[in-house]
Amino acid sequence: MKINIWEMTFLVCMVVSFVIRIPYDSKYRKNTFTDNRKTNLEKFLLAAVGIGMMLIPLIYIFSRVFDFANYSGESWMGFLGVGAFLSGIYFFAKSHADLGLNWSPTLQIREKHSLVTVGVYKYIRHPMYSSIWLWAIAQAFLLQNWIAGFSGIVAFGLMYFLRVPQEEKMMLDHFGEEYRGYMKQTGRVFPRIW
Repeated sequence: MKINIWEMTFLVCMVVSFVIRIPYDSKYRKNTFTDNRKTNLEKFLLAAVGIGMMLIPLIYIFSRVFDFANYSGESWMGFLGVGAFLSGIYFFAKSHADLGLNWSPTLQIREKHSLVTVGVYKYIRHPMYSSIWLWAIAQAFLLQNWIAGFSGIVAFGLMYFLRVPQEEKMMLDHFGEEYRGYMKQTGRVFPRIW
């Protein structure tokens, strides 16, 4: 088994993403939540993302199971994938740092939860989702396989389109007009240009 430079880059970036999340995950576990909207659908979506963005790529990289779906891409695709993943890592780290104790992997409002509108959140309501979209796009460019490369886009796309409306409803329920005003000033995953 020989791992190419793009696959190695994918693995390194994936590990860096996990390392970024470790301190926030340990702080999250100490929080007390006043609103918990974790459902079976959300558990399924999180599992699907884990399968599509981690398990399938790892199986592809360390075995030959999906080799029948390989394709030969241009080298610019790998460089584009590296750029996308590095940008994603930046947004991932920055959004965690800006959220601080307000971060939760599921739909929850903690005690003393505050609406974060500084840092990257000044421009984008969901920069962590932006970072994961960049990861999924990078996966498609770095893993030149129709299954492993695109499983991240499919899995995260499903989660994004089903979860974000629920998350924004929770924020509106909790913060009301403050969040509604914030929505008018920011883009969902890209900065508002006009």
